[in-house]
Amino acid sequence: MLVKSRGYKYFTFYVVSAYFLLFEAVVTQASSTTKYSACFNQAETYYEQIYCEIKAKGQGVSLPSFVDFRKNNEQMQALLLKRKAEALNIPFTMQQKKSVVSKKT
Repeated sequence: MLVKSRGYKYFTFYVVSAYFLLFEAVVTQASSTTKYSACFNQAETYYEQIYCEIKAKGQGVSLPSFVDFRKNNEQMQALLLKRKAEALNIPFTMQQKKSVVSKKT
């Protein structure tokens, strides 16, 4: 007959706790990876891809939500991303403004 001591109970508690924490870490990592891959799947433009890359690196706390980011025009999107991309060493180029040529009649 196996006699369970107090030490055995503590050991079992710690082992179960460690497995739970490990499981929680794996689930958290999987859910965050899924969230960022969904962002990349929705990105249609260059700036949206840069947005997702910044968010995936965990530095996009001050950026608006993806839906709100899309509502901005290209120039505003570029301005929102420029400093964050430079800080993370993400290659970033701002598109040139299209010049409007007026015709004289």
